[in-house]
Amino acid sequence: MPIAAWYWRHRHFAPEDAIQAAEDLSCNVLIPWAWGTWIMSYEHMLEPPRRLKYAWNQRQPENMELQMLKMGETYSIELSRPTIHR
Repeated sequence: MPIAAWYWRHRHFAPEDAIQAAEDLSCNVLIPWAWGTWIMSYEHMLEPPRRLKYAWNQRQPENMELQMLKMGETYSIELSRPTIHR
């Protein structure tokens, strides 16, 4: 979920919005992105992950894990192939 440039909330998520969207979508993992790359808004470049961690600790979403990746880090998952019933 994108977590930066929330000054324009009609186009971008604040960290709290990202958590709510992940809950609404029943996500198992929340991976924040679109922060720390370039300055697009008025918040400090490192404010989005700090604000997300704070909101995460306040809400404590159930059945979801937060993966705060470092710059350039990847996260891979094993996907099982869906069974096709005919």
